[in-house]
Amino acid sequence: MKSDWKVGGKTYFTDGDGNGMVSTIERIDEPNEIVFKHLGMIKDGQEDFDSEDVKAWAGSLEKYLLVDYNGETQLHVEVDIQPEYEEMMNNGFDQGLAMVKHLAEK
Repeated sequence: MKSDWKVGGKTYFTDGDGNGMVSTIERIDEPNEIVFKHLGMIKDGQEDFDSEDVKAWAGSLEKYLLVDYNGETQLHVEVDIQPEYEEMMNNGFDQGLAMVKHLAEK
């Protein structure tokens, strides 16, 4: 992930080849919440905001919230995505959240 961490700025969620999603930060409420809005894709160094594939899910939101649960802090994630992209997103979250858990428990 690469970001300028500014509301309205660009954030890139990419794989090792630099391909992935182009997003923006919709809202930040430090340290409780961050909301990303997905805008497009990046492939082979080219940003795509207009293809039919992108239009199918552009505007989807990804929210990360820290919530108090009986005196412990839990990370809660909400994703607004079309069903056909759910498996792809879940695979990414499984890997990413496992890393967050590992780092948090160090």
